[in-house]
Amino acid sequence: HRYGKLRATAELASGRHQEATESIRMMMQINEGLRNETFFISHLVRIADLYFGIHPIWEGIHRHAFEPEDLQLLSSALEDVNFLAELPDLLRMECSVFVATMGTMEKHRYSFYDHFGSGSFNEEQWPGNWISISYINLAPSGWFKQTMLYYSNELRAIEGLITDVIEMKPNAIRNFESHLNASLKKPVTTYNVLAKQLYLYKNEASFYKTLTAENTVRMVRTAIALERYYLKHQQYPEALGELVPEFLNDIQLNLFSGNTFQYTREKEDRFRLHVSGWTSNRND
Repeated sequence: HRYGKLRATAELASGRHQEATESIRMMMQINEGLRNETFFISHLVRIADLYFGIHPIWEGIHRHAFEPEDLQLLSSALEDVNFLAELPDLLRMECSVFVATMGTMEKHRYSFYDHFGSGSFNEEQWPGNWISISYINLAPSGWFKQTMLYYSNELRAIEGLITDVIEMKPNAIRNFESHLNASLKKPVTTYNVLAKQLYLYKNEASFYKTLTAENTVRMVRTAIALERYYLKHQQYPEALGELVPEFLNDIQLNLFSGNTFQYTREKEDRFRLHVSGWTSNRND
């Protein structure tokens, strides 16, 4: 994707807008190929790759390098991208993997240490990994069940909050952030000592990457529609509402505020599209 980004940008700079469009679409198609891999790491890879494809789109809009047909193709490529809607399935898969892993640990607890190897633990890792292995070797069966239940309930709560964000309910983002912060501040207990070492539990940035990527896709859809409007009217609209329904099916909402993006037509051929507090993009 890094090569694709450079190639598309070079093609735009040399006036080969059709080739640049195809290069961007190819990156989007490769990105979509990972959608069915319902693992969180694959999801994060898709998000990282997305930005390589989006960069030349912004570059082309800045240069007014695309033709209407190119923009229509790019709009179609982004039409079904919805990172936020993927999160519930990803959380369910994460929960299933964790439960299966805990079941394997319980069944083969006495050989678990051998799988890690004696060289994996040293004094610098005290007490973290040592405590985890002690629990796995010495804890009763009930501990495994309670640990599964603790982590499953945590992911189920996050899934419910994500659903509220998808449905754009009032204060959904604030409630989601508050829950994550509260979870991270919970003291270590017998039943969360292992869960607190897992990636999703201690890396709330993973969720913010998804939210930011989804917002970025919405901004790019809006920017493409603005450029299509410009190519038809030789100026940008006074307000985003003028894009509907010819260039957008509906106004794209800012995920973090629930309102439309902050838009300003600075000149006839220049606009500013802004998300206060998160990111901003302009074509000047």
